Amino acid sequence: MSFELLLGVIGSVTGVLALIIQLFDFRSYIPKLKIRADQKTSYVFSKDDVKLPRYKTDKFCIVNLQINNVSAMPTTITSVTLNNPNKYEIPLPHDPKLSINDPMIPITDGGYIVIKIPSTQELPIRVNAYDAIYCSFRFPFMPESNTVTVRLETPTRNYSLKVALTEFHTVRDRYRSQQL
Repeated sequence: MSFELLLGVIGSVTGVLALIIQLFDFRSYIPKLKIRADQKTSYVFSKDDVKLPRYKTDKFCIVNLQINNVSAMPTTITSVTLNNPNKYEIPLPHDPKLSINDPMIPITDGGYIVIKIPSTQELPIRVNAYDAIYCSFRFPFMPESNTVTVRLETPTRNYSLKVALTEFHTVRDRYRSQQL
């Protein structure tokens, strides 16, 4: 075996090992999000529960998410939509300007439920490395099912999360039964 061949073999082995190490290093810097829905404060409202000033819709929903960045690099959420069950229709966008006129909803003649809705954030949302944020997203139109798929888009990857939403009238009825 000649000296040049031995150097060539050593060079090729170390080159391949260096590429593998670079691959693992690159993968560790790709932003990764862990998303969890807050089921207790994510609601579906009907037009009988709350009047919306900007929309004429039968149902709308508020979805609250906790978003954790579990990587060493920050990332930006550029878009949040509800996936429409009908594949040929466009996704339903998040509207940060959607607000409820009166957060007090009557449950009995003299009693009210005050809805505490977290403030919404304007897009894009920056999530720093190893940071956790709590976001409220509002969707003025909703599909028929109360189980929805929320889609978050980042520059590197898209994330989806199925969320089972609570009908607000069931919460209102539970408070009414406790008042009696």
